[in-house]
Amino acid sequence: MLFRSLFFASGLTLLCALTLLAGFYLRAKPLLFFGGGFLLVELTALARSDTDPFCRWEAGQRLFTGAILRLIDDFRQQRPLVMPPVVLELLRFLLTKEQELDLAFRAQLLTMPDEGYLAELMEVIDVEAVFRVRSFLRQELGRLLKNEWTGLYGKLAAATAVVGYDSVTAGHRRLKNCCLGYLVATGDEEMAALCYRQFSAAANMTDEVIALRYLAHHDTPYRRRALDVFVEKWQHELLVLDKWLAIQ
Repeated sequence: MLFRSLFFASGLTLLCALTLLAGFYLRAKPLLFFGGGFLLVELTALARSDTDPFCRWEAGQRLFTGAILRLIDDFRQQRPLVMPPVVLELLRFLLTKEQELDLAFRAQLLTMPDEGYLAELMEVIDVEAVFRVRSFLRQELGRLLKNEWTGLYGKLAAATAVVGYDSVTAGHRRLKNCCLGYLVATGDEEMAALCYRQFSAAANMTDEVIALRYLAHHDTPYRRRALDVFVEKWQHELLVLDKWLAIQ
């Protein structure tokens, strides 16, 4: 059972996650409610190595969120957008150093907060700013970590060649498609071609639909081709066509 409570100490607002362990005792985890100095270091440490999966994921999401909100402010003030080093190095660490981590959980750690969640944190929702900043971060993370994303994607693509659905193969697919999303976000036509190859060769609906979604949301010649192929292939399956309509 998980409890959250706000604590006020030394004039600082800390968000503490209280985790009720099997031995019926509570442990407090400080998770940063604002971005600054020592707390940022603590948050980074939690995101890299905390033994509690929820606390680790929450710390990473707060790093992402703090960076995105600061970039949104830069965007509104027409200042240049700069990749936050703490986010870049966290993702580099997760891509290169966490080989034994559960694959589905690893994908969760690599995924930034969505637009809806970020909008809830804003007094006045700025749809364009949220979209532009998230797009900037995805593109830059894809570009700066291209070798890491490509290497991991290649390994996972080979591992998921066998058709099947269980927790292990689902984790492979989730992490593989997370890598593919960052690669396509670079805008590199070579990465769009890679995505189209996954779409064309997919042996399961997950890989096919996710590849289609990535192509549909980017300006690439493969976009129209993939949409046409999908509707032709699944035109007699109404539930599948719902996915095609939703993607557009």
